[in-house]
Amino acid sequence: MEMGSSGPGPHPAYSIRLLHALTGAAPLSAPAFSLVFPFLKMVLTEMPHHSEEEEERMVQILQILTVHAQLRASPSTPPGRVDENGPELLPRVAMLHLLTWVIGTGLPRLQVLASDTLTTLCASSSGDDGCAFAEQEEVDVLLRALQSPCASVRETALRGLMELHMVLPAPDTDEKNGLNLLRRLWVVKFDKEEVIRKLAERLWSVMGLDLQPDLCSLLIDDVIYHEAAVRQAGAEALSQAVARYQLQAAEVMGRLMEIYQEKLYRPPPVLDALGRVISESPPDQWEARCGLALALNKLSQYLDSSQVKPLFQFFVPDALNDRHPDVRKCMLDAALATLNTHGKENVNSLLPVFEEFLKNAPNDASYDAVRQSVVVLMGSLAKHLDKSDPKVKPIVAKLIAALSTPSQQTS
Repeated sequence: MEMGSSGPGPHPAYSIRLLHALTGAAPLSAPAFSLVFPFLKMVLTEMPHHSEEEEERMVQILQILTVHAQLRASPSTPPGRVDENGPELLPRVAMLHLLTWVIGTGLPRLQVLASDTLTTLCASSSGDDGCAFAEQEEVDVLLRALQSPCASVRETALRGLMELHMVLPAPDTDEKNGLNLLRRLWVVKFDKEEVIRKLAERLWSVMGLDLQPDLCSLLIDDVIYHEAAVRQAGAEALSQAVARYQLQAAEVMGRLMEIYQEKLYRPPPVLDALGRVISESPPDQWEARCGLALALNKLSQYLDSSQVKPLFQFFVPDALNDRHPDVRKCMLDAALATLNTHGKENVNSLLPVFEEFLKNAPNDASYDAVRQSVVVLMGSLAKHLDKSDPKVKPIVAKLIAALSTPSQQTS
């Protein structure tokens, strides 16, 4: 029978109301709830919930989930036996997936209710009396939720992890899963939302976690992640990790520049023998390149002088001439941030990089963006010099010469 049809059999809305009334009076056992859960999930995810009545049906489903998230095993359960009226046999992983989906997509009232349900469910896996012990699959759902574009999902996932803090993997006892937990928590410690940063800091402290040098290389993947919130937090997290382990700065910088080249490459369309397009080029990965620029921006303050010139040889001309305007802007911001920290001590090594480009770059429109950026950088470099410094005059002369080129954008 199709959903919502008038054929034989009860309408889903009636079934939900009946279940709601029954389980409000006496919850189902965990195995019985596992049987009805796929039906509840289907109604929640596949049926419309635009009207007030439909929204009320969603609320009732979440209330049914909450009632069963509160199941606790009897203290008289013999060792080695599972109490069917406890949380051990609940479909907890599937419930977590469903609740994070509702928090990320639902109406505000449903978001709040689903958030409360999720933390209640996590409490049932906390290892406390009458509770289950969270399996790694449950923890992984919450850790992936920390990478959600939705702040409410990230916040609720942290609250859920806090409920589980006694049973979470630690790096010293479970290296793989413990290091993944460490990484995800370290990144959200730099989330753009203050409430999330504070929750992450609290969980980090409660668990007594400490940064590890292995994290520096792992965090590079967060810098190029497909969600902006993760890239932004990841860039700050990476730079703060390198600040602690400064010997890794050169290696991390080199890896960021290598990945930039990988993300810049865009294979041509695949053609058949007649020259017809069989498959288009994949989308340009400009967001990842923006993330790399942001990471270089944050990282620049922790570089030593020997790393500054190689970074500017990367900026000029390649990175500042990226095909995407947003990447060009992010790279210029990174270059200016590097100059603000290192400009004064590196004038002698950086000035030739800029002068050589202005002298040798072809005078055509494809180089206008870089030419404009180099002019901005030379002006910024000049600000770090005393007016009496003999280098000021040649810089000003170069700027005037560059500004008098026919390039419309530069002028």
